Amino acid sequence: MGKPLGITLVLMLIVAGGWLLWPSSAASLSERDYEIALALYRVCNQRDVETLQTIEAQLDETDRDTAANPGHQALRAIVALARQEDWTDAVRRCRVLLDAQIET
Repeated sequence: MGKPLGITLVLMLIVAGGWLLWPSSAASLSERDYEIALALYRVCNQRDVETLQTIEAQLDETDRDTAANPGHQALRAIVALARQEDWTDAVRRCRVLLDAQIET
């Protein structure tokens, strides 16, 4: 097995593991993180790489205070999916996160 194929398989296992381990009840979001989640949902739907960078910068600004926050970590995971151009999964996870805010 060549290196590119091996790397691809490892990445697929990581994504599949993340899919299975994604919590059924998403974390609560702060008001700021909720606004970022709404923007991220739109960005992922539109596959807008440029605005994704802006959202990533906003998350970087708030990392000092909220890096350990589960909601903030969930947003970071969604951004990572979008960076890998896994737009469909990023949109789905964003929707789950936003829907969980209504249920809580």
